[in-house]
Amino acid sequence: MNNILIITESRTVAKTIAQALGANVLHKGYFGKGHIAVTWTGGGIISSRPKCKFQFTVSSDMTADETFAANFDFSVRKDSKGKGNRRASEKDEAQIGVIQRLWRNAATIVNAMKPSAPGEVIFTSLSNYICIDRPVVRMWLTSITRKEIVASLENGGNAPEYYAEFHDNAIAEHTIGAHPIEPDYAGLEPSHGLWCMADLKAAALTLWGWAPAKDINTFNDSVVPAMCHRVKNCTYVSSHDLGRLFKDKEHDPHFSRKAQIELGRRYADAMTELAEHVYVTRFRNNRRAAISFTFDDGDLDHYLLAAPELEKRGFRGTFWVIGQKVDACNDTVRPRASWSQLREMAGRGHEISNHSWTHGKLVLMKPEEARREIEMNDSAIAANTGVRPVTFCYPYNAAPSWLIEIASEGRVGTRLHQKGIGQANNKSTPESIKAWVDQVVATGDWGVTMTHGIRVGYDNWHTPQDLWDMFDYVKSREDSIWVATFRDIATYRTERDNVAVKATHTATGMTISTSTDLPADLFNAPLTVAVKGDWADKEVSASRMGAYTPLRTDGNLLLLQMQPDDKVEIHIR
Repeated sequence: MNNILIITESRTVAKTIAQALGANVLHKGYFGKGHIAVTWTGGGIISSRPKCKFQFTVSSDMTADETFAANFDFSVRKDSKGKGNRRASEKDEAQIGVIQRLWRNAATIVNAMKPSAPGEVIFTSLSNYICIDRPVVRMWLTSITRKEIVASLENGGNAPEYYAEFHDNAIAEHTIGAHPIEPDYAGLEPSHGLWCMADLKAAALTLWGWAPAKDINTFNDSVVPAMCHRVKNCTYVSSHDLGRLFKDKEHDPHFSRKAQIELGRRYADAMTELAEHVYVTRFRNNRRAAISFTFDDGDLDHYLLAAPELEKRGFRGTFWVIGQKVDACNDTVRPRASWSQLREMAGRGHEISNHSWTHGKLVLMKPEEARREIEMNDSAIAANTGVRPVTFCYPYNAAPSWLIEIASEGRVGTRLHQKGIGQANNKSTPESIKAWVDQVVATGDWGVTMTHGIRVGYDNWHTPQDLWDMFDYVKSREDSIWVATFRDIATYRTERDNVAVKATHTATGMTISTSTDLPADLFNAPLTVAVKGDWADKEVSASRMGAYTPLRTDGNLLLLQMQPDDKVEIHIR
């Protein structure tokens, strides 16, 4: 297996890159040696054609890549030398077969196309055609030199700060047929071009009179609508939260592996509340939704500002720290918290957890190197705060399956989804933040925020008060939202999905028992168990081993707190 696959447009550039990396052994369709393979497309090997001239699928939360994939079909380019019904050349068919095989066997894909708008389109079209999910990094080569090639790979890509915006605009421009403005790549940042994503949506919906396709939720709404009308705390499953719909063909809905798991989880939630007499509620205290506030990189402002503001509202957060950067208090650009400050935060109930030792590109490391990065930080955090981390946050949010397997060992969960909030990069506004919170509640979801800088640093807040106002808004909805650390909610969800609950009727009421095979040293947090019934005119009490146990009613539900392996007697008069 080649751990890293580098893809560029021409064989000449591919050979230059391969020689620079010492991987210049020629194979059929690629150069490679050791864990590196370098291949080429020969230009735009994948053609993209609009699916329909009269219909355009777009929604407010679709990215440029998702809009491109939803509205175009992708196929191997036709032979320009042929006539009539042209077919792809045997050469192109053979090369795309090589690329598909290498892609399938790679852990990381490196986009080394020309740093241009057409280069972005060529690679994105290829990715949509192959349709195999892999982490992608950008090798942005303004000059084809050994120094730049090696540095780019060692640093896990070298895309400029403006790359994400440039990529989105390039794809948006191609999607609606505009011609992008090519910038001077010698050092100038690219202009915004003719179109941005907002212009694309406006054009799709108004400028040309294209009618949007039916709401992209239509397919998912057919999965559980009957339950959603009958079950408390259940809403329709939203497809844009679960995976890209209409990816390949309009009548062939496609979901990623992660989306399938989440869809199954939500379906099970709905079925449980509909069919079971006694069950573990979706979130603690029967809250409709949950939110974890998480902060990346261990900034000093997390100690000085974020933690105290959370505590004012009775909240606790999760702070992912980079062991090597702790104590960098004198960093004038981005000062970090010290171990003593992190220990103090842990003592106040915040979660101090693992963001790797150096924040290196784990996806480009060998498995044993990645494991060492994680374990070093575990040991440092445990030694300096007194609490060993049981969660993990992936550097750059890059999480291939082999890394997830390593990072999950001995943990209750790892961060695999997040909502970036900040103003320098994510452009968060009070309105967008409020809308996101409302969406989390409406879907009964677990929202995980990702915050970096507060006053300084990556994605910092021009107006930190907007973040504190978010905390206030979440506090105002506390009857619907369980706010807790990433560790606490990950633990609860895993326990909920792996605990068996049984009710046995007795002469004086019933016995509720829970059991699980989960390791007790990791999973020992209380669960909220709901018992359906008509409790209006009844006197109900509970005891555990003869001692009084508190409970409460919520409509037709009797709610009590139980351990994963537990037994409680319910007395009914």
